[in-house]
Amino acid sequence: MGPMREFEKSKYAFKDYGFNWTKWLAGDAIDTATWIATPAGLTLSNETTTTTASSVYVSGGQVGKKYTLTCRIVTTAATPRKDSRYIAITVVE
Repeated sequence: MGPMREFEKSKYAFKDYGFNWTKWLAGDAIDTATWIATPAGLTLSNETTTTTASSVYVSGGQVGKKYTLTCRIVTTAATPRKDSRYIAITVVE
């Protein structure tokens, strides 16, 4: 697992998180992006992906619990490249 960005989120917040992959892509483009939250408990919605970035809106969660958001991408190259990035979210009152 690579470096993880860390955030606190109010249990009432409905906010977006995302990654800009432009530098890593080096001229390639995102074909698909998949967002996963572990453990279960966060609600993910409004996933948006362009050729260079991906984001998702997050709501819910249990106060005091730490969650990991994972964004997995596959590129459009003839031999597609794949990678994952991570965000840690701790839910607060």
